[in-house]
Amino acid sequence: MMPYLKKAYNMLKLAVAEFLASSNVDWVIQDFISFCIYNANTLVFAGLPSFLIDGQARAKTAKDLIVVPEWVTYPTKVAYRLHEVINEEDFVDSDTDTSVLERSGRLIQGRDIVAVRVCSEFEAEPLSPLKKLYTSHVVPVGLLPPQIKRCHEGDGRWSELKQ
Repeated sequence: MMPYLKKAYNMLKLAVAEFLASSNVDWVIQDFISFCIYNANTLVFAGLPSFLIDGQARAKTAKDLIVVPEWVTYPTKVAYRLHEVINEEDFVDSDTDTSVLERSGRLIQGRDIVAVRVCSEFEAEPLSPLKKLYTSHVVPVGLLPPQIKRCHEGDGRWSELKQ
């Protein structure tokens, strides 16, 4: 599914460029990876945008990626697993030869504000390091979890059948 979503996103490039050229906008709000939700821990773990653009800037070997990074200043166990490091080519878009990580890094570098889908009550610790890494305003916008249907809710027919 992910390759098709990335391909569809790539096809928007010309239309968005034409729109921006022909309009007088002050702000562009872009939900780059609308099909994924990254929490603040994951974004802090990823590090500086320059690390996302050039993976060699962050890690020279796979062992560098399977430990908690030095810029993470709070207790966490977030780190890559070895099989995730080995299969990093799965992140590369075959049409553009650009990784999801590189796209994310370039987008974060070119922003004024980063709105993150996190709730400060649940992830207060990573928000401070994230602001330092991005050197800009990081706004927690919260999460709206889906409404859970209770098991006992029904259409009322069970009580009739039960009798």
